[in-house]
Amino acid sequence: MNNLFYGDKYALISKFRQGKQSEIDFFKYHDGHLSKSAFELKQKELEEDFVYKGCVILNSNLKVNFQKLFEIKPKQNELYVHNFKSSPYMIDCSVDDTILYCDSFTFWIVGQYQRFNGRLYDACRVHRIKFRRLGDGIL
Repeated sequence: MNNLFYGDKYALISKFRQGKQSEIDFFKYHDGHLSKSAFELKQKELEEDFVYKGCVILNSNLKVNFQKLFEIKPKQNELYVHNFKSSPYMIDCSVDDTILYCDSFTFWIVGQYQRFNGRLYDACRVHRIKFRRLGDGIL
């Protein structure tokens, strides 16, 4: 068993390459199927006996300030997003999924939502994942 629970790297899941950074492992977003990328990421964690510090999912080609983003330390059951809207009326609730940032445990839940007929907002609320807005200067 590895003595250090978290590794020293972050995972980036995207269709777009975002420069070379030593602390980021890149995973390809497979034709809109996040669950395949989630499986590859978890398989690597199990084979190499470590857990990523955080996972970033980019659905748009954005210029991201990774240094500022990685200052945020996500907790379990927290999902950092660009923007979200909560309402007492379920039809009005939404999540802006251009960028998602969470810990490795929450990523598995987020990575599986596309396998079911539903929205990201619904899947997160069912699992009691709290939404947090990303601060200024990250995008």
